[in-house]
Formats: sequence, structure tokens, C-alpha cells
Amino acid sequence: AQRSSVDRIMLRRVITDAARRAAGSSSTADSVAARWVSSALCATSGEGASSMIRQPSSLATWVRHKHGRLNSKGSRPIGVPVAPTPYFGNMIVERLPMVMPPPEPWEAEYQQWSDERRRKFLKKLPEGLVNPKAEFEERDQGEDFEPAPRETEADKTGNQRTMHRRLDEFLFLVVQDAKTGQWGFPRREHVEGETMREVARQAMEEAVGDSIETYLVGNAPLGHFYEAKTGADGKEGGQGTNFYHRAQWLDGTLKLESRYKDYKWLTKEELGAHFNEEHHEFIKAIC
Repeated sequence: AQRSSVDRIMLRRVITDAARRAAGSSSTADSVAARWVSSALCATSGEGASSMIRQPSSLATWVRHKHGRLNSKGSRPIGVPVAPTPYFGNMIVERLPMVMPPPEPWEAEYQQWSDERRRKFLKKLPEGLVNPKAEFEERDQGEDFEPAPRETEADKTGNQRTMHRRLDEFLFLVVQDAKTGQWGFPRREHVEGETMREVARQAMEEAVGDSIETYLVGNAPLGHFYEAKTGADGKEGGQGTNFYHRAQWLDGTLKLESRYKDYKWLTKEELGAHFNEEHHEFIKAIC
């Protein structure tokens, strides 16, 4: 639709003011804003739409260059180093909580206060109104319900090779390499041409095959962590950058492939036994 002259004036003012604030120089920004305004007005009238599509992108790049926020190619902020190679894809396989966690002390206190306050406004109704058939029918109380205990047998014995433990917490799969004896997430080195998601997925398949069904969460990594050769034990996986993806366990009984010889299902805090302090804090932040 054709814009009125008032709309065109307002559009010109808004774009010019925005360009001046971003550039910090009115003389330079005016020339850039003028081209942008012209393209915008042409696009709204059905002419030069393609130039409007290109113009904001070029203006944004120019503003970032003005403030030194991009490198010469405009692809990465200046001062941010390239992640050191080699790259490794890690798959964090998690088991979601099976029961609700116990309430925090403040939650229990609030619930108690809420119940006491609600009882003040309750009115006792006549029994005949509440249950008029009580004198004619015997009330069926049913069997007494006894919930299953929150603490499982694995919790009592300290068995970490089963998912039937710590039911109210997230559990994460760690595996032990058959050759080196090192513990960690299923891990594989990146090969040129592969996406990091493919690398992480293949790392999981090399660890557990198709014994379990999982759901891969998202396409982008949860984060990346540079790991030097001087880890907690001096050899915590070797030098390189680890990228982490997440998969949620859905079904199946885990069976390890030949590359690994043992596995555990651990909570966030228990992961600290197999990662150095800095690495452990990073994992807790992304999980």
C-alpha cells in the first residue's frame, strides 16, 4: 500500500536517528541513512525491494566495523580467538528425573501457611448434603495406597551402573575407554566435512550402538571447552576443543560396544570424580 507523506517523513526521521546513534557521527551517518531511507521508501511502494533487502545488512556491517566489533571479513568479533584444534564431538546422554524432587524448605513452609490460611475460610456442610447416600450405601474405602520408596536398592548399595537410582535427579552417562582407562562422555574426533552434531551422534553410536533409543536435542552444541593436556590426572583426554551435544534416553537397556569397557550413570555432582574442577564447573553450567 502507498504510504502517506506523513508516514514517509516519520520513517525518514526514525531511520536517520537510528543511524546517527549507531554511528556516533552525524555527517557519515546521514549519507548512509539517506541511501537506506531511499531503499525503504522504494520498497514500500513496490520498487527496489531487492535493494532494501541488501541495505540493512550492509549498514549493520558498516556500523560494526565503525566500532571495531568485527574482523576484516566481518565474520567474527575482534579479540575472540579461534578454537584450538583438534576438535572433538561429545555426546551427553541424560536420563530425565523419574519423580518429582522433594520440595525446598521455603516451598514446604509456604504450602503449610497456604493450607492453614485456606482452612480458616472453610465451612462445614451438613453430612446429608455432602453425602446423601451414606446411610444407604456402604462407603468403599478401597485399598490403602502406599507409594514406592524414593530410595531404590541401587541407592542403598551404591550401584552406579543402573539408571534406577537418584530418581529425582538428572543422570548422565560416562564411559571408560578400553585402551586408556579414561572416563568421560562418548567422544570422537572431528573429521573435515562433518558437522559437530554428526560427530557427537557417531561417538554415541560407537559407545552404545543401537541398544538404546535416544532423542537428540537441538542442532547447535551446548558449548565448547578447551582441554589442555594438563588435566586433573595430567592426561584428561588430550589437548583440543570439546563440543558438547545432548541426547535424552527414551528406552532400551544399555550395552557397550568393544571400544569401551565400563559405564556409569552419574549426577552432576558425581561427575566431578572424572573431570578436573574447571571442566566440571563448565559441564554443570551447560547440563
